[in-house]
Amino acid sequence: MYLPVQAGAALHDPIEGFCRDDQGEGNISLLNPHLSELTAMYWAWKNLIDTEIVGLCHYRRYFDFHQQCQPIKPYTIFHTSYFSNLNLSIPPQIIKSVKEGLIILPRRESFAISAMDQYNAGHYNSDLSIVNNIIKELYGIKYSRAMWKSLVNNNKISLANMFIMNWENFNAYCNWLFPVLFRAEEVINFENYPPYQKRVFGFIAERLLNVWVYAENKKVKRFPIILLANQNDKMSQTPVWKYSMGYLLNEVIHLCQKIEYKFALMPNLNKL
Repeated sequence: MYLPVQAGAALHDPIEGFCRDDQGEGNISLLNPHLSELTAMYWAWKNLIDTEIVGLCHYRRYFDFHQQCQPIKPYTIFHTSYFSNLNLSIPPQIIKSVKEGLIILPRRESFAISAMDQYNAGHYNSDLSIVNNIIKELYGIKYSRAMWKSLVNNNKISLANMFIMNWENFNAYCNWLFPVLFRAEEVINFENYPPYQKRVFGFIAERLLNVWVYAENKKVKRFPIILLANQNDKMSQTPVWKYSMGYLLNEVIHLCQKIEYKFALMPNLNKL
């Protein structure tokens, strides 16, 4: 069910028992510092052709289909020593539904600001504006509007570039995504970014998956993520009731921001 693939294999020594993303029909393995796990995704697209179902998870992130994670939260940290106790299997009903067109995504994270502002707060704020222009140029207003709806006018987003799709959806998504990223690579001046920010196209793709499923009106079901680590973070230490209150507060704050933005636009609209 799981096929281990070494991402960025062209830049590292081989890992025994792993497929390499620098072998096969086509690869962009050398771009791994900027595309992160997407180099493995690209390898799968070019080399696992017509596989019924394709998904992407990470060596320390997995979908939880068995209610092992904390309720409501987008992810739960499990100590790495607990790995062998986890149930990482994919239920037959999920497989059946994915074959029929359902797309599995991570449970969405919620913010007090828009998903666009959340990106801009942690990265370079010109990146997504450039990508929006590229999307409009390549694919027209439909996807540009979807970007507005899913990132600017929304405060919840699935992250981590994780998914499970049938081949038809996977092929369509890759055909849409990679031309955008390759064009963005030509335009965005990322050479002087710090090492973390040089993963810019992986970060952008996390957002664009949400844009694509919205634009294509895909049927989506979301599940929490199992995150393996050696220590807890703030999310894991927050009681579920407290996280729920924060989630509701984020919704209220974001709604107020949307109302404020709408009324700020009205004077300008009246002048048209």
